Amino acid sequence: MSIRSRFLDPDLVRRLGRVEMKARQVVEGFLTGLHKSPYRGFSVEFAEHRSYVPGDDPRHIDWKVYGRRERYYIKQYHEETNFVATVLLDASASMTFGSGKAHRKLEYACLLATTLSFLVLRQNDAAALGIYDRQSVAYLPPGTRLPFIARLSEMLDRLEPTGQTDTGRSLGQFTRQIARKGIVVVVSDFLDKPESILDGLRQLKFRGHEVIALHVLDPHELGFPMRGHVRFEGIEVDLRVFVEPSRIREAYLDALNRHLHALRLGCSRAGIDYRLASTAEPLDELLLSYLATRQKVRRVAK
Repeated sequence: MSIRSRFLDPDLVRRLGRVEMKARQVVEGFLTGLHKSPYRGFSVEFAEHRSYVPGDDPRHIDWKVYGRRERYYIKQYHEETNFVATVLLDASASMTFGSGKAHRKLEYACLLATTLSFLVLRQNDAAALGIYDRQSVAYLPPGTRLPFIARLSEMLDRLEPTGQTDTGRSLGQFTRQIARKGIVVVVSDFLDKPESILDGLRQLKFRGHEVIALHVLDPHELGFPMRGHVRFEGIEVDLRVFVEPSRIREAYLDALNRHLHALRLGCSRAGIDYRLASTAEPLDELLLSYLATRQKVRRVAK
């Protein structure tokens, strides 16, 4: 089926090949598929034994155990089930910033959200989308077929970023909307107080989700390369400052590094994946490197 979306690049999809996004932890699914479920059934991977009770299918009796103990035990297995991957997208005004040839942060985030959703659907899992700013939260429930990408794209096309965001409050609202445990990917520039950001991420983690924080920043925000005399204007606040960047570069980069350190440390302690991405980083390189790292960690954890 052909899907047209300005946020889904066919060349990018081809470069990604058959890369997949797998769940690291046991998730709560609702379809038969690729991933371990917390429920027990009679499927692919052995989980444990339990005592036989009348009515159980005798085909699942472990006769080797019976030979040793002279008691009937049933083999139980992990059901294999699909997960839901929900992308939560920050649509506050600061996400409209962009410099040079790099994508604006919001456009980069939309490309990332759409591509991730497509990869998840392609591997027979389910995708969902949430969009938030300070005042509102919009939610597109899980879909399992490619037409979901068209609905997602329509939702992204209508985005009109405004105002500031209260990350903790917004993510807290989503903990009540996302019904099933799964993967939650938060895509944001995280220009908020670290304690608010981490509070929101931890709320999602506490509800049993596997949480990923993708921190999207512009190259100018990361390196502060401006020269000469520059007028800075606030996007989310009414502020105008005329200054020489060289005079404040060291203080700015120090504040940025302290902010990034607080986020990395807080995420690490909470068991949350954190990845910093520049909008100048090609999307295929970001996804290939990140998903490859996830697979390595997943294999080590087994």
